[in-house]
Amino acid sequence: MLMLAAGVRGQGYQVQVVVEGLPEGMVALSGFHKTGYELLDSARSLNGTFYFHFDDFRSDGMYRIDLAKSGKDGEQQKFIEFIWAHESFEIYAQYDALSHTVSFTGSEENRILGRFRDYEERYEARMSMLFPVIDRYPEQDKFFGEAVEQFVAIQEERNAFIDSLAEENAGSFAARIVETYRSVIVPPEIRGGDRIRFLQEHYFELAPIDDPALLNAPIYSRKIIDYLMLYRNGNYSFSDQEDAFTEAVDMIMANVSGDPELRSFVVEYLLEGFESFGMERIQTYIVDTYVDETCETDVVELAVERVKGYRKMEEGQVTKDILIRSAGNEMIRLSEVDADYTLLVFWASYCEHCQEMIPELQEWYKEERPEGVEVFAVSIDSVKTDWVRYLESHNLPWINAHEPMGWEGQSAEDYNIYGTPTMFLLDRNRTIIARPFNLRELRREIRKLKRR
Repeated sequence: MLMLAAGVRGQGYQVQVVVEGLPEGMVALSGFHKTGYELLDSARSLNGTFYFHFDDFRSDGMYRIDLAKSGKDGEQQKFIEFIWAHESFEIYAQYDALSHTVSFTGSEENRILGRFRDYEERYEARMSMLFPVIDRYPEQDKFFGEAVEQFVAIQEERNAFIDSLAEENAGSFAARIVETYRSVIVPPEIRGGDRIRFLQEHYFELAPIDDPALLNAPIYSRKIIDYLMLYRNGNYSFSDQEDAFTEAVDMIMANVSGDPELRSFVVEYLLEGFESFGMERIQTYIVDTYVDETCETDVVELAVERVKGYRKMEEGQVTKDILIRSAGNEMIRLSEVDADYTLLVFWASYCEHCQEMIPELQEWYKEERPEGVEVFAVSIDSVKTDWVRYLESHNLPWINAHEPMGWEGQSAEDYNIYGTPTMFLLDRNRTIIARPFNLRELRREIRKLKRR
């Protein structure tokens, strides 16, 4: 248990902080675990001075002190981030120049991390200047050869620096963090898309996800996001992007150690991330492939239940009929729509993505919609007047209906709706033909219908 030392040095370890210019008030201490900082304690600043007391049972890891706001309108919360690993030390900073003035006295852990961060900043600056030269400069020019030598030498120097720093400080928490930044040498002859593919294949070779202690630092969530971004392509369709991310998931999981806590964290993190993007197929794949007895968390259990619902709404499944009240206050049925194909849309007037998509869909409906295709739009606004007001102001030209119970309504439950907008392209028998994610996906699926 972390306890605030009430002005008396007790047993354990003390972190004393002096922030010149800090307004009087409360400050908060948080510790990092898995995906974010969790509030642990608070203290009152007196003349910019305060301290926190750590006992022997507190885990080594990254911590953060959120400082009081000065009261200026629009000012963002300022904070000091540091490692605590069973040592007492002092922190000094100036409130008005926080990013440039934070210093540590008596902390080997933060000295090590600070040394690495200073080096990394210089490394990134040098490499950012070299990449354009390697990619665009004429190869026959003498300077190109010099740039290539520097390109390789700087990468080798970085790995040597990391190895040296980690070896000199073996066993420290800071060294464990630094070691996760090891990376393979990118050959200079590999450029453009080939460089991306090279990194996809070799990203984890020197720094796998294998240290459970680093769940107490923002390391593995960063590495997972950085790796997934290697597979992101703005030219992909939603389905193609899901396929690419599925390949990335396999590579990530292949480089996670067998430690149950680590594997459970990675599975949970991936499931939450892809759920937020509505990527049901990847969630299903992760549940089928990587969820086992080591992954028993509330997030995983919820994902497993969702996947059961996703399977009921896959392409080729016959959906339930919808009996609902229309904009004209009449009871209508989805099955009574006289069209070869129906685009069923679940949306809400308060949904930002819906507000972007509905006008685009409206334009498509008026100018591109082929004969034999109708739109059946179900609003899940919990406040009916919000839906009515939106209809009146936007004059939506298709069949409009309202689910009075919102997310808890029968239609939302039957169609496993967890987010909006959600679209289903159905045939006359209410068989799911496609699950278009956006208007571009819809256009592609409509073109397929024309070839049938």
